[in-house]
Amino acid sequence: GKKDNFDAIDLDHIEVFSSMLGYYCHNYKDFSKTACVILTDAGANDSTRNGGRGKSVIINAISNVTKSLIKAGKEFKGDYTHNMNDLDKSFNFLAIDDVPASFDKNDLYTMITGSTTIQPKGAKEFTIDFVDSPKILVATNWLLRKYDNDDSTNRRFLEVKLLPYYNLNFTPAEEFDKVFFQDWDVNEWNKFYSYIFRCVNLYITKGLYKIDYDKKEDNYKADFYNESKEEEMKRILDLLIIRSYGFTVSDFLDIYLSNDNVLRHEKLFNSRNVKQLITSY
Repeated sequence: GKKDNFDAIDLDHIEVFSSMLGYYCHNYKDFSKTACVILTDAGANDSTRNGGRGKSVIINAISNVTKSLIKAGKEFKGDYTHNMNDLDKSFNFLAIDDVPASFDKNDLYTMITGSTTIQPKGAKEFTIDFVDSPKILVATNWLLRKYDNDDSTNRRFLEVKLLPYYNLNFTPAEEFDKVFFQDWDVNEWNKFYSYIFRCVNLYITKGLYKIDYDKKEDNYKADFYNESKEEEMKRILDLLIIRSYGFTVSDFLDIYLSNDNVLRHEKLFNSRNVKQLITSY
């Protein structure tokens, strides 16, 4: 069934959304203001997938305006040599749709603000300059971690959370009695292009808007979606904080990796993640 209508429309959120569409529907690029938008689900957690919010509709809208390459999240592997073998300078928009929870957004880091090196299968490697490389958008049903001390990454990735107006049981087709793009007549297409032109004007005149979400709860849910991980963190910290002299990452791991701890085989904690997990907890 349909979700309850939203009584109050968040105009700021609409402007963020509109400037985002304008950003992707125009191929102007500014090195200092280029970013990758990540579409996520408001209220998501890292244990179940909700989806159905309209992320694919947004991607299809952009692809109807500018030449686009759409890749499924499971197809994109950051360390794969031929990851972008089907990309060339004619594409203005690259969408990576439905990426898994394990997706490492840093694999896109250099592509967002630099040139892109392409290694086609059976052909010579070539480079697409920054001004000719596509703008990138990522869509996911999972939580997006964001840490305040990671300024360079935060500048490159902007999150837009989609509210649960649409869901798997209530779609745009049910609300409008038309499948978007497929069932439109000339009047519907004209309305769509008129809106896109207004979005482009907003982006050109005002830039790409962003929302500064409070990510503490999202970070916590993403880090401790596993109840046993949360309980093990509490157990170890309870043992450590009784020490008046404090503790180190090594102290934490000594307890976790002790031979009598059956959870050590679950590999919940390691030298790379303990400090951040403690901060999040």
